[in-house]
Amino acid sequence: MKVLVTGATGFVGRHVVARLLERGHEVTALGRDASKLERMPWRDRATFIACDLHRDFAPAIDRARGTEVLVHLAWPGLPNYKDSFHLERNLPADLRFLAAAAREGIARIVVAGTCFEYGMQHGPLREDMATFPTTAYGLAKDALRKSLEMLRKSEPFTLQWVRLFYMHGEGQNPGSLLAQLDRAIAEGRARFDMSPGDQLRDYLSIEEVAANFAKVV
Repeated sequence: MKVLVTGATGFVGRHVVARLLERGHEVTALGRDASKLERMPWRDRATFIACDLHRDFAPAIDRARGTEVLVHLAWPGLPNYKDSFHLERNLPADLRFLAAAAREGIARIVVAGTCFEYGMQHGPLREDMATFPTTAYGLAKDALRKSLEMLRKSEPFTLQWVRLFYMHGEGQNPGSLLAQLDRAIAEGRARFDMSPGDQLRDYLSIEEVAANFAKVV
């Protein structure tokens, strides 16, 4: 299939593109920073387009013609989960881009959601549980999902919402929890200050996350 992947040079995107190529798909990869392409192991096997979706998504929409699946992973500003720019900038920009993609005729849109949509709920979580986001990031993602579900009433496309939980692996943001913990271990620190330390979190390797995206596609 012809697959368009946004956020292709990010932590999740670089692995998703690689796995899609392994499965024989024809991939067009979008990223804001063309300089990151040199670090992508798939750089000679995918078509790359440098495009900032929040400034001008026309190049992406132009390339989307004939695309069978859009995998939307781009979301600037992480791991800062609390800042209002998620609501003020990311949410409206994403909605404009995805609505334009749907109007262009892309039949299937796969979007990365987040466990932050659930808020402070603990224990096993189900996809049909009510969402109670408590951060700007979680609220923005939850609002994007609901907006796209509403958009489907007027635009005929299939929406697949893939909620990401906690991940680890190559390319992880150095400010994320496990990356900081790895540094503390490597430096031989006796303590790692983070919290009372009584939370339970499920982590997936980024390779498994990418494989799951490929299955969804």
